[in-house]
Amino acid sequence: VKYRDWLNKIHTIINSSSKFYRKLSPDLTMNSRLLISDLLSAALKKGLKIRTGEVVLDVIEEEGQVRVVTESNQFHAVNSVICSPDAISKLMQLPIKTSYAPIAVVENVPKEEKNFVELYFNAKKCINLLKKEIGIGQAGGITVKREDEVEPYLDYIISEHKKRNPCIQVIDSYVGLKKELVQKGEERNY
Repeated sequence: VKYRDWLNKIHTIINSSSKFYRKLSPDLTMNSRLLISDLLSAALKKGLKIRTGEVVLDVIEEEGQVRVVTESNQFHAVNSVICSPDAISKLMQLPIKTSYAPIAVVENVPKEEKNFVELYFNAKKCINLLKKEIGIGQAGGITVKREDEVEPYLDYIISEHKKRNPCIQVIDSYVGLKKELVQKGEERNY
């Protein structure tokens, strides 16, 4: 947050009687699939080649090109992108941290409800909602460090979302795995 933005809003936030301060945001990450799709289609038009399902054994930079050695082949390119935290961790000897992101898939999300993120100084009280089509949504919050924290946090997420929108019903739930490459001695990668 830029200092001037904080300075301009601090009086309003402190004097607010509301539990939450609402701030509309141009947060484009809510549209990350659109952004990725745009980047990918532009790269494909410029000659990008994609390989999936290859186990990368080594990445060697030599004389203006990159050689990617896999179990079944070798690939040569001017540039290469490896999109696997596991492979990057192994190749660069970086620690990898896995955390768990409980998500409830819900239906009957009211039409007037918007995507939101409720931040709270106690991170375990944060919740969010990503609306999809026809009243479906993904109700979530933070990632938790341990697998035994998943179920209690998922119960909390559902309870808080039902307070906000009593008509929602849980269709299913899943746990996303978040893998972060961290430097030695660091908690997060940012």
